[in-house]
Amino acid sequence: MILRIVLEILCASAAVALLSGPVSAASAAAAQGGAASAPSALSPAAEREVHRLLGVLDYIAKDYSGAVEAGVVVSAPEYEEQKTLSADAVSIAHDLTGGDPESVPVVTGPAPKEPLVRRMLELVSRIEAKGPAPEIENLCTQLRREVLARFPVRLVPDRTPDLENGRILYQVNCSLCHGERGDANTQRARELQPPPLSFLGEKADGGLSPYHAFNVMTFGIPGTAMASFELLPAKDRWDVAFYLLTLRNASALSAGPKSGDGGRPELSLAELAVLSDAGLRDQLTAMGRPASELSADVAWLRRETTYNPPRRSGSLAGAKEKLRAASTAYAGGQPKEAARLLLDAYLTHVEPSEAALRALDSAAVVRLETAFLDARVAIREGLPAAALAERCQRFHTEVESCEALLASGARSSTFVFTSSFLILLREGVEAALLLGAMLAMLRKLGQPGAARYVHWGWIAALAAGLVTWAVARTVIVVTSAQRELVEGVVGLAAAAVLAYTSYWILSRAQAKRWMEDLRSHISKAVAEGDAGAIGSGGRFTLFGLSFLAVYREAFETVLFLEAILAEHQQAAALSLVGGLAAGAGALAVVIFLMFRLSKKLPMTAFFNISGALLFVLAVIFAGSGIHALIEGGHLDPRPISFPRVEWLGVFPDQASLAAQAALLALVPLGLWLEWRRTRVPAHASAH
Repeated sequence: MILRIVLEILCASAAVALLSGPVSAASAAAAQGGAASAPSALSPAAEREVHRLLGVLDYIAKDYSGAVEAGVVVSAPEYEEQKTLSADAVSIAHDLTGGDPESVPVVTGPAPKEPLVRRMLELVSRIEAKGPAPEIENLCTQLRREVLARFPVRLVPDRTPDLENGRILYQVNCSLCHGERGDANTQRARELQPPPLSFLGEKADGGLSPYHAFNVMTFGIPGTAMASFELLPAKDRWDVAFYLLTLRNASALSAGPKSGDGGRPELSLAELAVLSDAGLRDQLTAMGRPASELSADVAWLRRETTYNPPRRSGSLAGAKEKLRAASTAYAGGQPKEAARLLLDAYLTHVEPSEAALRALDSAAVVRLETAFLDARVAIREGLPAAALAERCQRFHTEVESCEALLASGARSSTFVFTSSFLILLREGVEAALLLGAMLAMLRKLGQPGAARYVHWGWIAALAAGLVTWAVARTVIVVTSAQRELVEGVVGLAAAAVLAYTSYWILSRAQAKRWMEDLRSHISKAVAEGDAGAIGSGGRFTLFGLSFLAVYREAFETVLFLEAILAEHQQAAALSLVGGLAAGAGALAVVIFLMFRLSKKLPMTAFFNISGALLFVLAVIFAGSGIHALIEGGHLDPRPISFPRVEWLGVFPDQASLAAQAALLALVPLGLWLEWRRTRVPAHASAH
């Protein structure tokens, strides 16, 4: 901590290069790097076809058993439909993979080069051979995963479903055949062949999920009375699809969990969208829910959680929900969705609590972060679903351990006071020392009038920090997810600037060179405008450095304090205010001491030490910046066996170590350039 503060003090000497102009470019680079590029998406037409292919595979998996039993056709119409649908699957896969629409492969023809089409032909072949139903269902499940791995699409609505809208649309469009209660006990249903599905029956229990219902409404079922409702907006189809699942759970919801039970479970909307009721019971059983509560749990999820999803921003409990969803998505052939959920688990629910956790046990944070990166590596390397499940379970275990750690101090006023004190002091010291050193440098450079741009910068940053606090109360998920990107981009920009500035300072460490350079810049300023004035680029840089330095710390402070408020509601109010007040007092003392120290440092010694340590700081920022981008999901993790020294920015990952090695490789280059710069004038004087 002490070394970090010293390094932050010396970081401020980057301001001496303002008249040389390197910082402005870095500030611009940081501003341009604020948005991550969006991943490429399928065209609407291609996405529609992917959903159609998934719907075909789902339908075959669920209905084939009604056409063939023990190798014998028991329903000729159903069997013909299965053959037609499997041929459709081949055609859709062929079109999606860029095949010639005029030459769709067939079983008896030459084997196509495209693996996905070959696999669809395998399904056709097994259906024509009247293979056993479990084998066909298993193959359809595998094919579904392969399709989603090749063409990832969202299997969940973009917003929370609307129960009342779903009910109204169901009554208008579906109740004539399926009945108001979903039992298909209507006059119209008795006239139809095949009869419409009863949403209360056993077949719906194991085969009906909201996503399956959404797909059926989108494409209809050829050869039946189930027409396509694609003209309905997608949000309306999702509303009806989720409403269907509430019908079979209308009477199962009890008043509450049994005495002594841990409360109703909470799954994500992504899980609820793709799981049937039978699938939900399997999931709940794996979570340790008692068998006697399963029916009520499923009803709770379908009728309550679906429409009132829990908001757990910054809560470690929310991370466990996302981990389960990630495992489910990966097992279902959606690696990109699994990666997204895993990142969300960490950035939204774990990372905001890191400050409080570090105050209790910093090693626990390292274990938590390592488990998170290991799970991401499993997805990147395409390991089997069981391997990811094992790593997610390890992550889950670490989350529970940290949850217990936080709970141990949940009612501790001392913990809340200490945490808020240290947060404000640490973040405040980093910003105040940087600003103080900038102002001291401006005095030494004969530019005291430019100090107002520094003051405007930190005042604007504090105002922005207050706005961030207000926004964080409602959209903290977005803020947390972007934090690592901001830290990574700013860290790398700072590393580049500091590396250049350290060389610039060391090359001018001698007083004579420093004065010559200063005279040159002042002469240039006089030629361009008023004597002693700083240019517009320099003014913008001073304001930008001041703003970014303070806002970066305010940004972190907002998230950390929000996490404390979320985790320690009962003890937070008075203790948090007291801790902040004490931190502000300690910060004032640090600022006073820093001001006195800056006046006593000899200039030559200051620049010699500053230049060397600035380069060390550049190496630290480079490693930390790359690590932040890895944590934020903007770079893939590539861990290696190497010591972790977090306060020096050393992390056991190929990318961060490579960035630091590249900077260290510049040392001999800088020494050689400086030798050349000093040797040439000396050589000329000798002649």
